[in-house]
Amino acid sequence: MTPDTMKACDPVLPLLQALETAKRRDKLDQDIRAAEDKQDGGSKPQDGAPIIGSVDPGAESFSKILGWISCGWIAPSPDDVAVLRLLGLTIVPSLAGLVLMFAQLLAPMYPASKSPRGR
Repeated sequence: MTPDTMKACDPVLPLLQALETAKRRDKLDQDIRAAEDKQDGGSKPQDGAPIIGSVDPGAESFSKILGWISCGWIAPSPDDVAVLRLLGLTIVPSLAGLVLMFAQLLAPMYPASKSPRGR
């Protein structure tokens, strides 16, 4: 290349670089959008997107195990297990005050002079 050709190409070179950068950016944006679509569940299962079948796999497993142990006599649904878990998480802490009350009622009352500590 001669110096005259380089002088003629100097104004065009940044434009060509910007064009290639824009093409690369558009390709990356397209790839990101395609990957996000797979994550949103908007794709078909054969696309390799993660499909979530159950909200709480522990509840589903527990209901299957309980049905197997009881030979089908007790067969709760995963929703039943979730409700039972919710009740356990809300009612049991509120019963703590009731248990404390019974513990104080059942505790022996000692006069200060006959304390088991010997004071």
